[in-house]
Amino acid sequence: MSNIRVLIADRCIQSTTQLSEQFAENNIDLDFAYHGISALELMIKNEYDILIIDSKITKLDALSLTKKMRQQLFSSVPIILLAANDELTYKIEGFEAGVDDILVKPYAPQELYYRLKAVSKRGPLRGIGQQEINDLLVDYNASTVSRGDRKIKLHQMQMRIIKVLAQHYPNTVSREVLEQEIWAGALPESSPLRTHIYRLRQSIKDQLDRDIISTVYAKGYRLA
Repeated sequence: MSNIRVLIADRCIQSTTQLSEQFAENNIDLDFAYHGISALELMIKNEYDILIIDSKITKLDALSLTKKMRQQLFSSVPIILLAANDELTYKIEGFEAGVDDILVKPYAPQELYYRLKAVSKRGPLRGIGQQEINDLLVDYNASTVSRGDRKIKLHQMQMRIIKVLAQHYPNTVSREVLEQEIWAGALPESSPLRTHIYRLRQSIKDQLDRDIISTVYAKGYRLA
């Protein structure tokens, strides 16, 4: 297994340090978040193959983070939950929230590694990365937008725009918010947002026979 990028959400610095040392020789790239809100922000900004969440994270608890990943971000990234106890009720809540696997602490580091390998081989959950908006189907995994039997493939930037607008649907998204969420604060010197949206609208209109993005005067953009 190589080139696996993992985000670990754990408030314990000692635990994250140990995991970093244990995975150092296994070609696994690790990022760390020390509370739930930070983990959510990193998941929005970056692309990860697996998310590992400790049940004791603060600011945004593990189950709430999982639900936001599945129900708001429509993320299909595999999630492993590190549970503080073996309580069946909590495990059930975890699986219902959308986790793929649960490992009860204390655990052997080798077990976490092999569970990580197993989950990574399964790949993203199917169906999680799809969202229906009116007569459209947005598939975040395949980077496609469909209307009936018509389907078009979008490139990464176009999918980012669609994803932000879909997350805020049916509300209008201001240009400033759209730029912030797409470029995560690292705005280009000359904003190309209007160009990206124009090309996206033309591509979708030409192939799906309708414009799915509306410009709301002095306010921003929204999915139609």
